[in-house]
Amino acid sequence: MFTGREFLTEVNLYDYRNRMYSADLGRFLQTDPLRFDAGDVNIYRYCGNNVLNLTDGMGLCGNKYFTPSPEPPAPTTPPPVPTPTPTQNTPTPTTPTPQPQTPPQPNPFQPTHGPVAPSTPSPGGGFTVQVYVTVNFQLGPINIQGSAGFAVDNQGNYTDYVAGGGGLGVGAAASATGGFAVSNAPSVSDLAGPFNVASYGGGLGLDAAVDGFTGASPDGQVTGFGISGGVGAGGGASDAITNTKLGSVGHL
Repeated sequence: MFTGREFLTEVNLYDYRNRMYSADLGRFLQTDPLRFDAGDVNIYRYCGNNVLNLTDGMGLCGNKYFTPSPEPPAPTTPPPVPTPTPTQNTPTPTTPTPQPQTPPQPNPFQPTHGPVAPSTPSPGGGFTVQVYVTVNFQLGPINIQGSAGFAVDNQGNYTDYVAGGGGLGVGAAASATGGFAVSNAPSVSDLAGPFNVASYGGGLGLDAAVDGFTGASPDGQVTGFGISGGVGAGGGASDAITNTKLGSVGHL
């Protein structure tokens, strides 16, 4: 990447020490540790979106620390001392009038507080809540499924997402359901997956299903479960792998 940070091929992420950057998503996966202290309402933004002129090698700084340094004040030259004109009387010495000096400007690249510690999960651990709709097809050992939904975490961050995948299963069923799920993910950014999803459900006319999912994220292992209901026919169980694409992350 143009900022020269290490690329972790195992997880396809750039290591910015205090934040991880995903080139696929084009954004940091964690909030700026300075939070709103960085002077930006978007705590996922990088260098105030001014990457042509600015860099953030440690993933710590916000807009107000990337303001270019002001030009130094122009040197001032004291006015010349008048040369006394010879007269019969001794001239009174004159003293130049002091000129006001511009005080030195603070360096905006130097924070006024101490080092910032990496962000930590909120007390008691973070969590997310999702509402979603899903379509599921099961025919013998073949399972195909897709879903779309909206997620919010306990820090007030939110995003929409779409997911899809497939795997192995038993039974025969087709359903379209809506439901909700919870997980222990510290942030909605940790829902990018991929996830291993186990589903059990069935019905005739009315359909109900229970899902459990787990997967790795930059902030640790994510585990969650959900319940849904809708219309369908048949029954079955499946074990699938799904990939998730997150939309833009906002803050309430």
